[in-house]
Amino acid sequence: MSIPASSPFTVQFLLHPDIAKAADEAIANIERLRVAGYARQAFDLAAALVAEGAWRCPEAGLNYQRLADRLPLLAWLSGQRCPPVGGQAGRPTEALERWATEERRFAFSWLLAADRAQVAIAGEQWSEAWLGDLAVSTATAVDPARLFGFITDLLCVLKARARIALGFQKTEWLVPFAAGTLAISPNADRFGHDDLLRVLERCIDERIAQAGDIVTCELLAAVLDIAEGNATQAVARLTRTPSHVARLPEIDAPIRTWPPYVDLQRRRAFAPALQIDDFNVARYRADFFGRKPERLVPVATAERYWPALLAEYSRRRAQALADPETASMVAGMAEHHLPLSPVLVERAQRFEFTADGAGEERIAALESRLGLRLPKSYREFLAASDGLFGGFVMLLPVDQVDWLRELEPDMIKGWVDEVNEATDEQYARYGPDQDCIFMRPRHLRTALQISTSIDGDVLLLIPEVRFGDEWEAWFLGAKNPGAYRYRSFAELFDEVLLDSADNEY
Repeated sequence: MSIPASSPFTVQFLLHPDIAKAADEAIANIERLRVAGYARQAFDLAAALVAEGAWRCPEAGLNYQRLADRLPLLAWLSGQRCPPVGGQAGRPTEALERWATEERRFAFSWLLAADRAQVAIAGEQWSEAWLGDLAVSTATAVDPARLFGFITDLLCVLKARARIALGFQKTEWLVPFAAGTLAISPNADRFGHDDLLRVLERCIDERIAQAGDIVTCELLAAVLDIAEGNATQAVARLTRTPSHVARLPEIDAPIRTWPPYVDLQRRRAFAPALQIDDFNVARYRADFFGRKPERLVPVATAERYWPALLAEYSRRRAQALADPETASMVAGMAEHHLPLSPVLVERAQRFEFTADGAGEERIAALESRLGLRLPKSYREFLAASDGLFGGFVMLLPVDQVDWLRELEPDMIKGWVDEVNEATDEQYARYGPDQDCIFMRPRHLRTALQISTSIDGDVLLLIPEVRFGDEWEAWFLGAKNPGAYRYRSFAELFDEVLLDSADNEY
Protein backbone atom coordinates (compact mmCIF):
# COMPACT_ATOMS: atom_id res chain seq x y z
CA MET A 1 0.00 0.00 0.00
CA SER A 2 1.49 3.33 -1.04
CA ILE A 3 -0.35 5.82 1.20
CA PRO A 4 2.20 7.35 3.62
CA ALA A 5 1.60 7.62 7.36
CA SER A 6 1.08 11.40 7.04
CA SER A 7 -1.74 11.03 4.53
CA PRO A 8 -5.04 12.81 5.35
CA PHE A 9 -6.88 9.68 4.20
CA THR A 10 -7.43 6.70 6.48
CA VAL A 11 -6.67 3.33 4.89
CA GLN A 12 -6.84 0.88 7.79
CA PHE A 13 -9.66 -1.10 6.12
CA LEU A 14 -8.80 -0.45 2.48
CA LEU A 15 -8.22 -4.17 1.83
CA HIS A 16 -10.44 -5.53 4.58
CA PRO A 17 -12.62 -8.47 3.45
CA ASP A 18 -15.65 -6.83 5.12
CA ILE A 19 -16.81 -4.41 2.41
CA ALA A 20 -19.05 -2.63 4.92
CA LYS A 21 -16.05 -1.61 7.03
CA ALA A 22 -13.98 -0.73 3.97
CA ALA A 23 -16.82 1.37 2.56
CA ASP A 24 -17.39 3.14 5.90
CA GLU A 25 -13.80 4.32 5.74
CA ALA A 26 -13.97 5.17 2.04
CA ILE A 27 -17.13 7.28 2.45
CA ALA A 28 -15.43 9.31 5.19
CA ASN A 29 -12.51 9.94 2.83
CA ILE A 30 -14.91 10.82 -0.01
CA GLU A 31 -16.59 13.41 2.21
CA ARG A 32 -13.21 14.98 2.99
CA LEU A 33 -12.49 15.14 -0.74
CA ARG A 34 -15.80 16.91 -1.35
CA VAL A 35 -15.19 19.56 1.31
CA ALA A 36 -11.63 20.05 0.06
CA GLY A 37 -12.95 20.86 -3.42
CA TYR A 38 -12.11 17.60 -5.23
CA ALA A 39 -15.72 16.92 -6.25
CA ARG A 40 -14.93 15.03 -9.45
CA GLN A 41 -12.51 12.68 -7.70
CA ALA A 42 -15.02 12.17 -4.85
CA PHE A 43 -17.75 11.35 -7.38
CA ASP A 44 -15.57 8.77 -9.17
CA LEU A 45 -14.87 6.97 -5.90
CA ALA A 46 -18.48 7.07 -4.71
CA ALA A 47 -19.73 5.79 -8.07
CA ALA A 48 -17.36 2.82 -7.74
CA LEU A 49 -19.11 1.81 -4.52
CA VAL A 50 -22.35 1.11 -6.41
CA ALA A 51 -20.80 -0.23 -9.63
CA GLU A 52 -19.78 -3.79 -10.43
CA GLY A 53 -16.35 -4.63 -9.03
CA ALA A 54 -14.39 -5.16 -5.84
CA TRP A 55 -16.02 -2.14 -4.15
CA ARG A 56 -19.65 -2.96 -4.92
CA CYS A 57 -21.88 -2.34 -1.86
CA PRO A 58 -25.01 -4.55 -1.78
CA GLU A 59 -28.13 -2.45 -2.28
CA ALA A 60 -29.74 -3.18 1.08
CA GLY A 61 -26.60 -2.31 3.04
CA LEU A 62 -26.33 0.77 5.22
CA ASN A 63 -23.53 2.22 3.09
CA TYR A 64 -25.61 1.91 -0.06
CA GLN A 65 -28.29 3.96 1.69
CA ARG A 66 -25.71 6.59 2.64
CA LEU A 67 -24.53 6.71 -0.97
CA ALA A 68 -28.10 7.32 -2.13
CA ASP A 69 -27.79 10.67 -0.36
CA ARG A 70 -24.22 11.52 -1.34
CA LEU A 71 -24.03 10.49 -5.00
CA PRO A 72 -26.56 13.05 -6.34
CA LEU A 73 -24.68 15.79 -4.49
CA LEU A 74 -21.30 14.70 -5.84
CA ALA A 75 -22.69 14.33 -9.37
CA TRP A 76 -24.22 17.82 -9.17
CA LEU A 77 -21.01 19.35 -7.81
CA SER A 78 -18.90 17.76 -10.55
CA GLY A 79 -21.36 18.24 -13.44
CA GLN A 80 -21.79 14.49 -13.99
CA ARG A 81 -24.81 12.31 -14.61
CA CYS A 82 -25.81 10.49 -11.41
CA PRO A 83 -25.87 6.69 -11.81
CA PRO A 84 -28.90 4.70 -10.56
CA VAL A 85 -28.87 4.61 -6.75
CA GLY A 86 -31.38 4.32 -3.92
CA GLY A 87 -34.24 3.24 -6.14
CA GLN A 88 -33.75 6.24 -8.45
CA ALA A 89 -32.96 5.86 -12.13
CA GLY A 90 -29.88 7.60 -13.49
CA ARG A 91 -30.35 11.38 -13.36
CA PRO A 92 -29.01 13.87 -15.94
CA THR A 93 -27.60 17.26 -14.94
CA GLU A 94 -30.94 19.07 -15.46
CA ALA A 95 -32.66 16.73 -13.00
CA LEU A 96 -29.79 17.18 -10.54
CA GLU A 97 -30.16 20.97 -10.73
CA ARG A 98 -33.80 20.61 -9.71
CA TRP A 99 -32.75 18.21 -6.94
CA ALA A 100 -30.15 20.70 -5.62
CA THR A 101 -32.69 23.55 -5.59
CA GLU A 102 -35.20 21.50 -3.62
CA GLU A 103 -32.50 20.19 -1.28
CA ARG A 104 -31.33 23.77 -0.63
CA ARG A 105 -34.92 24.88 0.04
CA PHE A 106 -35.39 22.12 2.62
CA ALA A 107 -31.98 22.75 4.26
CA PHE A 108 -32.54 26.50 4.64
CA SER A 109 -36.05 25.87 5.99
CA TRP A 110 -34.42 23.92 8.79
CA LEU A 111 -31.38 26.14 9.28
CA LEU A 112 -33.08 29.53 9.28
CA ALA A 113 -36.44 28.78 10.89
CA ALA A 114 -36.90 29.41 14.60
CA ASP A 115 -39.48 27.36 16.45
CA ARG A 116 -41.76 28.55 19.25
CA ALA A 117 -39.28 27.44 21.92
CA GLN A 118 -36.68 29.90 20.63
CA VAL A 119 -38.23 33.03 22.10
CA ALA A 120 -36.27 35.42 24.28
CA ILE A 121 -36.57 35.80 28.03
CA ALA A 122 -37.50 39.39 28.92
CA GLY A 123 -35.85 41.63 31.49
CA GLU A 124 -32.13 41.65 32.19
CA GLN A 125 -31.36 39.02 29.54
CA TRP A 126 -28.63 40.20 27.17
CA SER A 127 -27.52 43.19 29.18
CA GLU A 128 -23.77 43.72 29.27
CA ALA A 129 -23.74 42.81 32.94
CA TRP A 130 -25.74 39.65 32.30
CA LEU A 131 -23.41 38.48 29.52
CA GLY A 132 -20.35 39.36 31.57
CA ASP A 133 -21.67 37.36 34.51
CA LEU A 134 -22.42 34.39 32.26
CA ALA A 135 -18.96 34.51 30.66
CA VAL A 136 -17.12 34.26 33.99
CA SER A 137 -19.48 31.85 35.74
CA THR A 138 -18.33 28.42 36.81
CA ALA A 139 -20.15 25.17 36.27
CA THR A 140 -21.53 25.31 39.83
CA ALA A 141 -22.59 28.95 39.78
CA VAL A 142 -24.42 29.29 36.46
CA ASP A 143 -28.19 28.91 36.37
CA PRO A 144 -28.96 26.20 33.77
CA ALA A 145 -32.24 27.88 32.87
CA ARG A 146 -30.44 31.14 32.12
CA LEU A 147 -27.88 29.35 29.98
CA PHE A 148 -30.57 27.51 28.03
CA GLY A 149 -32.34 30.81 27.48
CA PHE A 150 -29.13 32.36 26.19
CA ILE A 151 -28.43 29.50 23.76
CA THR A 152 -31.94 29.45 22.32
CA ASP A 153 -31.99 33.24 22.14
CA LEU A 154 -28.61 33.25 20.40
CA LEU A 155 -29.99 30.87 17.77
CA CYS A 156 -32.90 33.27 17.24
CA VAL A 157 -30.56 36.20 16.78
CA LEU A 158 -28.24 34.44 14.37
CA LYS A 159 -31.10 32.99 12.32
CA ALA A 160 -32.81 36.37 12.08
CA ARG A 161 -29.57 38.06 11.02
CA ALA A 162 -28.88 35.32 8.45
CA ARG A 163 -32.35 35.73 6.94
CA ILE A 164 -31.75 39.47 6.58
CA ALA A 165 -28.22 39.01 5.19
CA LEU A 166 -29.46 36.51 2.61
CA GLY A 167 -32.32 38.77 1.56
CA PHE A 168 -35.15 36.37 2.40
CA GLN A 169 -38.64 37.65 2.95
CA LYS A 170 -40.25 36.79 6.27
CA THR A 171 -42.20 33.87 4.81
CA GLU A 172 -39.76 32.68 2.19
CA TRP A 173 -38.47 29.12 2.72
CA LEU A 174 -39.64 29.17 6.35
CA VAL A 175 -42.07 26.87 8.10
CA PRO A 176 -45.42 28.63 8.65
CA PHE A 177 -45.29 29.00 12.43
CA ALA A 178 -41.89 30.71 12.21
CA ALA A 179 -42.98 33.34 9.71
CA GLY A 180 -44.01 35.99 12.24
CA THR A 181 -41.87 38.45 14.15
CA LEU A 182 -39.89 36.86 16.98
CA ALA A 183 -39.62 38.51 20.39
CA ILE A 184 -35.83 38.74 20.53
CA SER A 185 -34.30 40.37 23.60
CA PRO A 186 -33.97 44.10 23.04
CA ASN A 187 -30.23 44.27 23.73
CA ALA A 188 -29.24 41.49 21.33
CA ASP A 189 -28.45 43.76 18.38
CA ARG A 190 -25.80 45.58 20.39
CA PHE A 191 -23.47 42.55 20.06
CA GLY A 192 -21.73 41.12 17.02
CA HIS A 193 -21.94 37.39 16.44
CA ASP A 194 -18.26 36.93 17.29
CA ASP A 195 -18.84 38.45 20.73
CA LEU A 196 -21.84 36.21 21.34
CA LEU A 197 -20.03 33.06 20.22
CA ARG A 198 -17.16 33.84 22.58
CA VAL A 199 -19.59 33.83 25.49
CA LEU A 200 -20.95 30.45 24.41
CA GLU A 201 -17.45 29.05 23.90
CA ARG A 202 -16.52 30.11 27.43
CA CYS A 203 -19.53 28.24 28.76
CA ILE A 204 -18.39 25.17 26.86
CA ASP A 205 -14.82 25.50 28.15
CA GLU A 206 -16.20 25.59 31.68
CA ARG A 207 -18.25 22.43 30.95
CA ILE A 208 -21.45 24.37 31.48
CA ALA A 209 -22.77 23.66 27.99
CA GLN A 210 -22.29 20.79 25.56
CA ALA A 211 -19.99 21.25 22.56
CA GLY A 212 -22.91 20.33 20.29
CA ASP A 213 -24.69 23.51 21.39
CA ILE A 214 -22.32 25.65 19.40
CA VAL A 215 -22.32 23.71 16.11
CA THR A 216 -25.41 25.33 14.60
CA CYS A 217 -24.43 28.73 16.01
CA GLU A 218 -21.02 28.55 14.35
CA LEU A 219 -22.51 27.42 11.06
CA LEU A 220 -24.94 30.35 11.11
CA ALA A 221 -22.08 32.70 11.92
CA ALA A 222 -20.15 31.32 8.91
CA VAL A 223 -23.21 31.92 6.71
CA LEU A 224 -23.22 35.53 7.94
CA ASP A 225 -19.48 35.84 7.23
CA ILE A 226 -19.92 34.57 3.66
CA ALA A 227 -23.02 36.70 3.02
CA GLU A 228 -21.16 39.79 4.27
CA GLY A 229 -18.23 39.08 1.93
CA ASN A 230 -15.83 37.77 4.56
CA ALA A 231 -15.14 34.30 3.17
CA THR A 232 -11.68 34.17 4.78
CA GLN A 233 -13.26 34.60 8.22
CA ALA A 234 -15.81 31.86 7.44
CA VAL A 235 -13.09 29.39 6.47
CA ALA A 236 -11.05 30.26 9.57
CA ARG A 237 -14.14 29.88 11.77
CA LEU A 238 -15.06 26.44 10.43
CA THR A 239 -11.50 25.06 10.55
CA ARG A 240 -10.00 26.74 13.61
CA THR A 241 -9.33 23.53 15.58
CA PRO A 242 -8.68 19.89 14.60
CA SER A 243 -12.13 18.94 15.92
CA HIS A 244 -13.72 21.59 13.70
CA VAL A 245 -11.90 20.20 10.68
CA ALA A 246 -12.89 16.63 11.52
CA ARG A 247 -16.60 17.40 11.83
CA LEU A 248 -16.88 19.82 8.89
CA PRO A 249 -17.97 17.15 6.35
CA GLU A 250 -20.96 16.42 8.58
CA ILE A 251 -21.99 19.82 9.97
CA ASP A 252 -21.96 21.56 6.59
CA ALA A 253 -25.00 19.56 5.40
CA PRO A 254 -27.45 22.52 5.64
CA ILE A 255 -25.35 24.69 3.30
CA ARG A 256 -23.70 22.07 1.08
CA THR A 257 -25.72 23.15 -2.00
CA TRP A 258 -25.62 26.90 -1.23
CA PRO A 259 -23.77 28.44 -4.22
CA PRO A 260 -21.48 30.83 -2.24
CA TYR A 261 -20.36 27.93 -0.02
CA VAL A 262 -19.94 25.62 -3.01
CA ASP A 263 -17.82 28.31 -4.64
CA LEU A 264 -15.53 28.28 -1.60
CA GLN A 265 -15.12 24.53 -1.97
CA ARG A 266 -14.40 24.80 -5.70
CA ARG A 267 -11.68 27.31 -4.92
CA ARG A 268 -10.33 24.65 -2.50
CA ALA A 269 -10.41 27.09 0.38
CA PHE A 270 -10.71 24.26 2.93
CA ALA A 271 -8.05 22.00 1.38
CA PRO A 272 -5.07 23.38 3.40
CA ALA A 273 -6.84 22.81 6.72
CA LEU A 274 -7.74 19.28 5.60
CA GLN A 275 -4.10 18.77 4.45
CA ILE A 276 -5.35 17.59 1.06
CA ASP A 277 -3.53 18.37 -2.19
CA ASP A 278 -3.24 17.01 -5.73
CA PHE A 279 -0.42 14.64 -4.82
CA ASN A 280 -2.08 12.79 -1.94
CA VAL A 281 -5.42 12.72 -3.79
CA ALA A 282 -3.74 10.93 -6.70
CA ARG A 283 -2.04 8.48 -4.29
CA TYR A 284 -5.29 7.65 -2.51
CA ARG A 285 -7.21 7.29 -5.77
CA ALA A 286 -4.61 4.79 -7.04
CA ASP A 287 -4.83 2.70 -3.88
CA PHE A 288 -8.63 2.90 -3.78
CA PHE A 289 -8.93 1.46 -7.27
CA GLY A 290 -6.22 -1.05 -6.39
CA ARG A 291 -8.76 -2.96 -4.31
CA LYS A 292 -8.88 -6.05 -6.52
CA PRO A 293 -10.34 -9.49 -5.69
CA GLU A 294 -6.91 -11.07 -5.74
CA ARG A 295 -5.74 -8.63 -3.04
CA LEU A 296 -8.60 -9.47 -0.64
CA VAL A 297 -6.99 -12.39 1.20
CA PRO A 298 -7.83 -15.07 -1.41
CA VAL A 299 -8.84 -18.45 0.00
CA ALA A 300 -6.11 -20.99 -0.71
CA THR A 301 -8.03 -24.06 -1.92
CA ALA A 302 -7.18 -26.76 -4.38
CA GLU A 303 -9.11 -26.89 -7.63
CA ARG A 304 -12.36 -28.72 -6.99
CA TYR A 305 -14.00 -31.27 -9.27
CA TRP A 306 -17.62 -30.83 -8.26
CA PRO A 307 -19.09 -33.86 -10.09
CA ALA A 308 -16.90 -36.21 -8.02
CA LEU A 309 -17.68 -34.36 -4.75
CA LEU A 310 -21.39 -34.46 -5.44
CA ALA A 311 -21.27 -38.14 -6.35
CA GLU A 312 -19.54 -38.81 -3.02
CA TYR A 313 -22.18 -36.75 -1.19
CA SER A 314 -25.01 -38.62 -2.91
CA ARG A 315 -23.38 -42.00 -2.12
CA ARG A 316 -23.09 -41.12 1.59
CA ARG A 317 -26.69 -39.92 1.77
CA ALA A 318 -27.98 -43.06 0.08
CA GLN A 319 -25.97 -45.25 2.47
CA ALA A 320 -27.26 -43.32 5.52
CA LEU A 321 -30.86 -43.81 4.37
CA ALA A 322 -30.50 -47.42 3.18
CA ASP A 323 -32.27 -48.87 6.22
CA PRO A 324 -35.98 -49.43 5.39
CA GLU A 325 -37.04 -47.51 8.49
CA THR A 326 -35.10 -44.44 7.44
CA ALA A 327 -35.80 -44.70 3.72
CA SER A 328 -39.45 -43.82 4.35
CA MET A 329 -38.31 -40.45 5.73
CA VAL A 330 -37.20 -39.21 2.31
CA ALA A 331 -40.71 -38.42 1.09
CA GLY A 332 -41.54 -36.77 4.40
CA MET A 333 -38.41 -34.62 4.27
CA ALA A 334 -39.27 -33.54 0.75
CA GLU A 335 -42.71 -32.40 1.87
CA HIS A 336 -41.26 -30.60 4.91
CA HIS A 337 -38.81 -28.62 2.79
CA LEU A 338 -41.17 -27.28 0.13
CA PRO A 339 -40.96 -25.41 -2.11
CA LEU A 340 -38.28 -27.43 -3.80
CA SER A 341 -37.50 -28.43 -7.34
CA PRO A 342 -39.78 -31.30 -8.45
CA VAL A 343 -36.72 -32.77 -10.11
CA LEU A 344 -34.83 -32.90 -6.79
CA VAL A 345 -37.80 -34.43 -4.98
CA GLU A 346 -38.31 -37.08 -7.65
CA ARG A 347 -34.60 -37.96 -7.68
CA ALA A 348 -34.38 -38.12 -3.90
CA GLN A 349 -37.10 -40.78 -3.90
CA ARG A 350 -34.76 -42.80 -6.10
CA PHE A 351 -31.90 -42.10 -3.64
CA GLU A 352 -30.22 -39.60 -5.97
CA PHE A 353 -29.64 -36.37 -4.09
CA THR A 354 -28.23 -34.02 -6.74
CA ALA A 355 -29.55 -32.62 -10.02
CA ASP A 356 -28.19 -31.76 -13.43
CA GLY A 357 -26.25 -28.50 -13.63
CA ALA A 358 -28.19 -25.24 -13.97
CA GLY A 359 -26.41 -24.13 -17.12
CA GLU A 360 -24.60 -20.87 -17.82
CA GLU A 361 -27.69 -19.06 -19.11
CA ARG A 362 -29.73 -19.64 -15.94
CA ILE A 363 -26.80 -18.84 -13.65
CA ALA A 364 -26.22 -15.59 -15.56
CA ALA A 365 -29.94 -14.80 -15.24
CA LEU A 366 -29.67 -15.19 -11.46
CA GLU A 367 -26.65 -12.88 -11.38
CA SER A 368 -28.54 -10.33 -13.45
CA ARG A 369 -31.51 -10.52 -11.06
CA LEU A 370 -29.24 -10.06 -8.04
CA GLY A 371 -27.03 -7.41 -9.62
CA LEU A 372 -23.86 -9.19 -8.44
CA ARG A 373 -21.60 -11.92 -9.81
CA LEU A 374 -21.83 -15.03 -7.67
CA PRO A 375 -18.75 -16.23 -5.75
CA LYS A 376 -16.55 -18.69 -7.59
CA SER A 377 -17.16 -21.96 -5.70
CA TYR A 378 -20.93 -21.50 -5.44
CA ARG A 379 -21.14 -20.67 -9.12
CA GLU A 380 -19.22 -23.84 -9.95
CA PHE A 381 -21.52 -25.86 -7.67
CA LEU A 382 -24.65 -24.61 -9.50
CA ALA A 383 -23.03 -25.46 -12.81
CA ALA A 384 -22.64 -29.04 -11.53
CA SER A 385 -25.96 -29.43 -9.66
CA ASP A 386 -29.05 -27.23 -9.65
CA GLY A 387 -29.66 -27.54 -5.91
CA LEU A 388 -29.12 -30.36 -3.43
CA PHE A 389 -31.43 -32.63 -1.45
CA GLY A 390 -29.73 -32.59 1.93
CA GLY A 391 -30.46 -33.49 5.48
CA PHE A 392 -31.26 -30.61 7.82
CA VAL A 393 -31.47 -28.10 4.92
CA MET A 394 -31.85 -28.31 1.15
CA LEU A 395 -29.84 -26.19 -1.27
CA LEU A 396 -32.25 -24.24 -3.45
CA PRO A 397 -32.33 -24.61 -7.23
CA VAL A 398 -31.07 -21.54 -9.06
CA ASP A 399 -34.54 -20.12 -9.82
CA GLN A 400 -35.44 -20.04 -6.10
CA VAL A 401 -32.24 -18.45 -4.76
CA ASP A 402 -32.96 -14.95 -3.48
CA TRP A 403 -32.08 -12.39 -0.82
CA LEU A 404 -32.91 -13.34 2.77
CA ARG A 405 -34.86 -10.08 3.09
CA GLU A 406 -37.22 -11.35 0.38
CA LEU A 407 -37.59 -14.96 1.56
CA GLU A 408 -37.36 -14.67 5.36
CA PRO A 409 -37.72 -11.00 6.42
CA ASP A 410 -38.83 -11.91 9.94
CA MET A 411 -35.56 -13.78 10.49
CA ILE A 412 -33.65 -10.53 9.98
CA LYS A 413 -35.79 -8.72 12.55
CA GLY A 414 -35.12 -11.48 15.05
CA TRP A 415 -31.33 -11.40 14.68
CA VAL A 416 -30.23 -7.85 13.83
CA ASP A 417 -28.53 -6.14 16.74
CA GLU A 418 -26.38 -3.11 15.93
CA VAL A 419 -24.88 -2.87 19.43
CA ASN A 420 -23.43 -6.30 20.15
CA GLU A 421 -21.40 -7.02 17.05
CA ALA A 422 -18.18 -9.02 16.95
CA THR A 423 -14.90 -7.14 17.07
CA ASP A 424 -12.41 -7.52 14.23
CA GLU A 425 -10.35 -9.91 16.38
CA GLN A 426 -13.38 -12.08 17.17
CA TYR A 427 -14.62 -12.00 13.61
CA ALA A 428 -11.27 -13.01 12.14
CA ARG A 429 -11.42 -16.46 13.78
CA TYR A 430 -12.60 -19.28 11.50
CA GLY A 431 -12.44 -23.05 11.83
CA PRO A 432 -13.37 -25.29 14.79
CA ASP A 433 -12.21 -22.75 17.41
CA GLN A 434 -14.66 -20.02 16.37
CA ASP A 435 -17.57 -19.08 18.62
CA CYS A 436 -20.80 -18.81 16.66
CA ILE A 437 -22.11 -15.97 18.83
CA PHE A 438 -19.43 -13.65 17.40
CA MET A 439 -21.17 -12.49 14.25
CA ARG A 440 -22.30 -9.25 12.59
CA PRO A 441 -26.08 -9.52 12.27
CA ARG A 442 -26.29 -6.39 10.07
CA HIS A 443 -24.95 -8.56 7.23
CA LEU A 444 -28.27 -10.39 7.23
CA ARG A 445 -29.79 -7.38 5.45
CA THR A 446 -27.72 -8.21 2.38
CA ALA A 447 -27.38 -12.00 2.82
CA LEU A 448 -28.18 -14.35 -0.05
CA GLN A 449 -30.33 -17.32 0.99
CA ILE A 450 -29.19 -20.48 -0.79
CA SER A 451 -31.11 -23.09 1.22
CA THR A 452 -34.51 -23.80 2.67
CA SER A 453 -35.08 -22.57 6.21
CA ILE A 454 -36.08 -25.26 8.70
CA ASP A 455 -36.62 -24.48 12.39
CA GLY A 456 -34.40 -21.42 12.09
CA ASP A 457 -31.53 -23.22 10.30
CA VAL A 458 -30.47 -21.68 7.00
CA LEU A 459 -27.37 -21.43 4.78
CA LEU A 460 -26.39 -17.98 3.55
CA LEU A 461 -23.77 -16.24 1.44
CA ILE A 462 -22.55 -12.82 2.65
CA PRO A 463 -21.58 -10.48 -0.23
CA GLU A 464 -20.30 -7.82 2.21
CA VAL A 465 -17.45 -10.10 3.35
CA ARG A 466 -15.22 -11.29 0.52
CA PHE A 467 -12.07 -13.36 0.25
CA GLY A 468 -10.76 -12.97 -3.26
CA ASP A 469 -13.49 -14.27 -5.59
CA GLU A 470 -15.33 -15.89 -2.66
CA TRP A 471 -17.99 -14.60 -0.26
CA GLU A 472 -18.21 -15.57 3.38
CA ALA A 473 -20.75 -18.39 3.94
CA TRP A 474 -22.89 -18.85 7.08
CA PHE A 475 -24.68 -21.73 8.73
CA LEU A 476 -27.12 -19.65 10.77
CA GLY A 477 -29.22 -21.41 13.37
CA ALA A 478 -31.26 -20.47 16.41
CA LYS A 479 -30.01 -23.60 18.14
CA ASN A 480 -26.34 -22.81 17.47
CA PRO A 481 -27.04 -20.02 18.62
CA GLY A 482 -25.57 -17.75 15.99
CA ALA A 483 -23.65 -18.28 12.78
CA TYR A 484 -20.81 -20.66 12.04
CA ARG A 485 -18.86 -18.80 9.38
CA TYR A 486 -16.72 -20.08 6.50
CA ARG A 487 -14.53 -18.21 4.05
CA SER A 488 -16.25 -19.70 1.01
CA PHE A 489 -19.17 -21.85 -0.07
CA ALA A 490 -16.65 -24.62 -0.74
CA GLU A 491 -15.57 -24.59 2.94
CA LEU A 492 -19.19 -24.63 4.07
CA PHE A 493 -19.95 -27.57 1.75
CA ASP A 494 -17.06 -29.59 3.14
CA GLU A 495 -17.61 -28.74 6.82
CA VAL A 496 -21.41 -28.69 6.98
CA LEU A 497 -23.02 -30.54 4.07
CA LEU A 498 -20.48 -33.26 3.23
CA ASP A 499 -19.78 -33.82 6.92
CA SER A 500 -23.49 -34.34 7.66
CA ALA A 501 -24.17 -36.57 4.64
CA ASP A 502 -23.75 -39.70 6.79
CA ASN A 503 -26.46 -38.61 9.23
CA GLU A 504 -30.00 -39.87 8.95
CA TYR A 505 -31.40 -36.35 9.29
